Amino acid sequence: MNAEQQNAADTNSTSENGQSANEGYRTVTYLQKILEVCSQQSVLTWEEAFPGSQLSSWKKVGEGSFSEELCSGLLTLLYVQVIPVQYLHRPYNEVESSGDDIVPEIIISTELSTLSSSTSCWSTPNLLGLYGVQCIKGKYPKELLHAWDQFALNGHTKNDRPEKFTAGQHYVLICTENGGVTLEDFKYRTHEQAISVLKQLVYTLAILEKKYKFEHRDLHLGNILVRRKNKVLKYIIDGKTCYVPSEGVICHLVDYTLSRIQIGDQVVFTDLSSLSWLFNGSRNEQIDVCRSMRDVIGSSWANFNPKTNVLWVAYLVNYFIKAKCRGRELPQVHKRRLLDLKRRIDQCESCEAASLVHDLFSRRKKFPYPSADSSLTVDQ
Repeated sequence: MNAEQQNAADTNSTSENGQSANEGYRTVTYLQKILEVCSQQSVLTWEEAFPGSQLSSWKKVGEGSFSEELCSGLLTLLYVQVIPVQYLHRPYNEVESSGDDIVPEIIISTELSTLSSSTSCWSTPNLLGLYGVQCIKGKYPKELLHAWDQFALNGHTKNDRPEKFTAGQHYVLICTENGGVTLEDFKYRTHEQAISVLKQLVYTLAILEKKYKFEHRDLHLGNILVRRKNKVLKYIIDGKTCYVPSEGVICHLVDYTLSRIQIGDQVVFTDLSSLSWLFNGSRNEQIDVCRSMRDVIGSSWANFNPKTNVLWVAYLVNYFIKAKCRGRELPQVHKRRLLDLKRRIDQCESCEAASLVHDLFSRRKKFPYPSADSSLTVDQ
């Protein structure tokens, strides 16, 4: 069955509140579960969600393996991830924790957005505020097809044109702050900005490990957004505060499709053993990290193993070693500093442990880390 046939089956098998026509009221369907985590009573149409000419101002700014990424021209702070979903007529317990399940990403995005506020006992500036999550049905709007065409002119698109989606197609839209451009597209101006991005990621992952037993599990260059921001960044861990100079940049984690989190007694994760494409194919650094994750975790993807976060940070250090700054390769002194940083991070079993390593990033000025016997060192 192809995608269009599956979408038709979804339409025929479910009502607009997601109830299976075959199962009556006995089984929770995938669509019902999506509506529950989106806090919706029923599916919206595009016109109901974005009335008038709102969509005409949207621009495509990127894409994921399963999504289109857009921002509003009228409200540039709005970043929207459009994710087509299918198999909506199936019982949710058949979809749960598979690579097709969007529910974990919705739950994780919603929960982590609460840490973007500095008023809580746990806070990091490297998570995006969430405006809302919506479930929408209908043909892909012509305004967004135009946005897709404009983006495709640069020749970078790998996704199929969304014109294939029928009137029965459902989507989940995750609407957040605009976090900037991907790390791959960001042009950093100084070596210290690269170090700052790594610091921010280590500190944020350390906070998430400690509070949520969190693993991102897919922290490649496209899942880190960066924009210019010249300020001191504030981190709060269990009510205690530390400050880190931004060096003119701030980064944000995005895309929790493959992530693992524990919220109270609930463990939310995706069973990556069902996604063979993550580990196969031509050899590259991203696939190598996925294979290393599998070696560390084995077959128990529900379990918490923060070493996976360390693997991704080491991958990012490698990227900065090879990346160019202002069109030039890094001087050897900076490469040696990054190589030393990678060596020391590789020895850690978690980002929380890495964040407690004295002089990990610098040997200059100290800022207090919220721990009884440890401190972070950061650049002035």
